[in-house]
Amino acid sequence: MKLPVTILLCLLFLPVTVWAQQGVVKSGGNALIIADKADEMPELRKLIQSGGWVTIQIAQKDWDTSTSGFDAVVVYIHEPILEAVEKALIDYAEQGGRLLVVHHALASAKMKNPRWLKFLGVSIVPKSAPDYPWFVSGDNITFTVVNLMPKHYITSNGIKYDKKTAYRSLTRKELNGEFSAFVLERSEVFHNQRNTDADTKIPLLAYQLDAAQAEKLPANVPAFDETAGWLKKTGKGWTVYLQPGHTSSDFRHPVFGKIILNALDWKE
Repeated sequence: MKLPVTILLCLLFLPVTVWAQQGVVKSGGNALIIADKADEMPELRKLIQSGGWVTIQIAQKDWDTSTSGFDAVVVYIHEPILEAVEKALIDYAEQGGRLLVVHHALASAKMKNPRWLKFLGVSIVPKSAPDYPWFVSGDNITFTVVNLMPKHYITSNGIKYDKKTAYRSLTRKELNGEFSAFVLERSEVFHNQRNTDADTKIPLLAYQLDAAQAEKLPANVPAFDETAGWLKKTGKGWTVYLQPGHTSSDFRHPVFGKIILNALDWKE
């Protein structure tokens, strides 16, 4: 990808790095957004720029797979990921980059990307499978997003939650309790994204449907799960997955928006 001169100049004169008091954290940098759906991207790009980031957005088919000069790469690819793009993203994360995987970038189309799923440590199987079938609740569902790590920078820095909720994990007793939470409206939920390497991930967010919505689900589809957001060490870098982001309004939500910015800024 050959960048215009104006963009190259922007990359040379970045916002001054700001070091926070809570750990080694910086605000701003260069972010590459790779996307194949345009409707939601103006809000996502506006959000990231509000955090002091210089952003470049490109479709995967137009990207030359160069990640040089980028402090973070955000992936919002709805379709199967092209093989060269898949390799470049994995290499970037494993060589020390910050990879932010948002919503569609980990959905049913990625069954055609087994290497991507293995890298992310997630199993997705077809809707027809008897066990853990892929299922989507949406497009206009309202659900609760639960903050499972209230002391982590990504889920706490500069965030004021307006809700408390009880959460009980089916597999991890340490995640049982009352947590801060927020509500997303007119969005969608992905069910049965199964973590194959849960012990290597820091769970950040869970989703939770209310009782009325839960009653409408098939018996093999959970109404709650701690797969709505996680953080994982990937080689020398880090990968963050955030399931919300189906609509522009998700990115306008003050809590979710701040979680995205924190995910980009946080340093170990």
